[in-house]
Amino acid sequence: MKMIKKKRSNSRVLKLVLLLALPAIGACSLLERSSLLNQSKFSIKSTTKVPEHFLEQVETKSRLEIPQGMLELWQINREQVEVREGPGVDFELKVSLLDYGENVIITARKGVWRKFLSLDTKIRGWIHYRRLSPLEKKIDSIVIPVKNLEKVFAIRDVNKVYSYGDNKQQSVHIPKGRGFPFMKQKGDKNLVWIYETNSVAWVLDSEVQ
Repeated sequence: MKMIKKKRSNSRVLKLVLLLALPAIGACSLLERSSLLNQSKFSIKSTTKVPEHFLEQVETKSRLEIPQGMLELWQINREQVEVREGPGVDFELKVSLLDYGENVIITARKGVWRKFLSLDTKIRGWIHYRRLSPLEKKIDSIVIPVKNLEKVFAIRDVNKVYSYGDNKQQSVHIPKGRGFPFMKQKGDKNLVWIYETNSVAWVLDSEVQ
């Protein structure tokens, strides 16, 4: 009789342990799935699709496969190219130097100066446009971690964007403070990636920084 009671008691303890452990197991599983999702690769669509609702913020560890046409790509044309903190000789030189053949993305222009991100060394800064030449080899697309792209943030609620390709205006509601990975600048617009629809859109330069 004592043995039966002891077995029942042990069984109850085991059930209680399992019940307490299940939520934790479920949480781990969700975290693992979330981590896998954040580390996935997105092949960007070359159209603009505006979501019904924008999230206030998006944190992602994803990699983006970006068609070449969405980026301004150049190649360094000489050895030991100096990099500056800003667009001009009055700005300090960085310790890092660029080597011949490095591929860079141009993200902004100011006069004869170009702001860049090196795809090879991840160096950022400003260089003179004469240090750049067209790519020697054609690149169809580039895979780059989102964290390596610059971000722009809405400085107010944004109610319009412009389609990639045909430049048509679309109505949206982007909340103030929302950040976007930045592709390139063209005139008074910035090309940004929209996480919710995995597409791109032009946003006015006056509405982001």
